Amino acid sequence: MKLRYLLAGAVTIRAEGVKPESLLNELSRKEIDFTQARKEGPYVLTFATTRAGAGAALKTAARLGLDARVVCRKGLPSFFGRYKKRYILVYMPIILIFAVFYLSSFIWEIKIAGNKTVSEAEIRQALEEAGVGIGKNGMWLDNEIIRSKVLYRLKKLSWLTVRVNGSRALVIVRERRERPLLIDESIPTEICAAKTGVISKVTALSGNAAVKAGDTVLKGQTLISGKLTDRQGQTRLVRSMGEVWARTWYTKTLKIPLAYSAKAYTGREKQKTAVNVCNLRLNFYINSGISYAKYDKITTEKRPSILGFSLPVSIIRSIYREYEALPRALEENEAEELLKNRLLEWVEAETGGARLTEAAFDVAREDGWLAVSVMAECYEQIGETRYY
Repeated sequence: MKLRYLLAGAVTIRAEGVKPESLLNELSRKEIDFTQARKEGPYVLTFATTRAGAGAALKTAARLGLDARVVCRKGLPSFFGRYKKRYILVYMPIILIFAVFYLSSFIWEIKIAGNKTVSEAEIRQALEEAGVGIGKNGMWLDNEIIRSKVLYRLKKLSWLTVRVNGSRALVIVRERRERPLLIDESIPTEICAAKTGVISKVTALSGNAAVKAGDTVLKGQTLISGKLTDRQGQTRLVRSMGEVWARTWYTKTLKIPLAYSAKAYTGREKQKTAVNVCNLRLNFYINSGISYAKYDKITTEKRPSILGFSLPVSIIRSIYREYEALPRALEENEAEELLKNRLLEWVEAETGGARLTEAAFDVAREDGWLAVSVMAECYEQIGETRYY
């Protein structure tokens, strides 16, 4: 059946009598639309027409001496007429559709992209103060006003824009690049030792080297002096420049217990469900307490969407899994390897990635604990600039 018949309503009529096809000729002459004409016998004819043409068809059939009656009604008018006294069934889908499109004009999901040093929490708080937040209308946002307010609050950002697509807001930020530190070469300085070590190499580009290879220096000791003396014995100060490489040493001890407790799940678990509607949380459980002595809590939140529009509804499920703490023993080889790796990571972090030339470990066991000590030798640049 054609779409317009379904929308405007279709009526199936059964006509009986002598020459029922004359009814179709008369309807065509009066330009009354009909379809699906079918002769079911020598004296029986059925066809479908619109609701508007049904009355004229019945009157024409009576004038021609035919017995005509309506046998079926289809289409949206007939469907709604069937439930005309059940207002909720008729109007609730319409209300829901309008509610979805109306609520989709509000922001229910915010994503932030482009940030590295500035946390999402800081950006979200600044956006909230600028009028961009969950439940805010996204149709009347002014990017210029939002950008100025957020950038005024967050000095580390240099640019920001908000792109709203339905109920989702994508916030793209660019962080400010720090200006390079300008060095005034007219200010006299010296290079001193940032760490204690044994000098391996001294490269003085400006100033006088105060140490040589093989010397042992302490932290804070002058390595390249900025004092220059001319032939007349007069001293003047310059800016020292250069590098000083040295062998340095680091020591540290870590301990780990050989007996520990491990989680063993019992298989018992509880699940609690809640629904967040327009930032209003509705709990579908009565007792919020958990009878388990020890448990893990896993919470997931899902937000459904229709045709790409995020609904202002999120389903929150929390699963509580009970476990028991059972004693376990750690193998000494495994514990030793773990501590050695941690110590090497500590040396790398402490030196800032200096070259490790040698590492000696000492392993000891005492009162159920395994202790590992490291003596690490590194090769690094220890000179740092200090003003006079």
